[in-house]
Amino acid sequence: MTMLRHMLATRFHLTVHHETREAPVLALVVDKRGSKLAPLGQGEDPVFFQSSGDRLTLSIGSSIQDLVRHLNSRTGSAALGRPVVDRTGLQGLYRIRLTFGVERDSDGKGGRLDIDYPSVLISQLGLRLEPTKAAIDILVIDSAERPKPEE
Repeated sequence: MTMLRHMLATRFHLTVHHETREAPVLALVVDKRGSKLAPLGQGEDPVFFQSSGDRLTLSIGSSIQDLVRHLNSRTGSAALGRPVVDRTGLQGLYRIRLTFGVERDSDGKGGRLDIDYPSVLISQLGLRLEPTKAAIDILVIDSAERPKPEE
């Protein structure tokens, strides 16, 4: 990352700074019926992947921070549209796995995942996403220039 920052600063004269701003977020909270998270067993490997004809189970990690990182890294149709922040108050290590339905193409060779994070989080983990506001770290671009052709 240091080399990338240096290259951007040198080639594009890029200058940035961080600010904390109040912004719309999704707070990950424990559902009113309680958490369904199972503690990670002694010596248990949190990495897990399983696929069957119409289901796909992914291991997200073993901490709530792993889950938040996963949710914040989603792009495209799986993106949640807002940053996710942890407001569960849960500590420790858990078996965090999510199972999604797979919609197969008519030829049976391809398909797509039916990703509905809000529903899956409630039904499988006992966690839900609540729209709210929170102070978050923002990277602000102060200036950038087009690179000059090298001679």
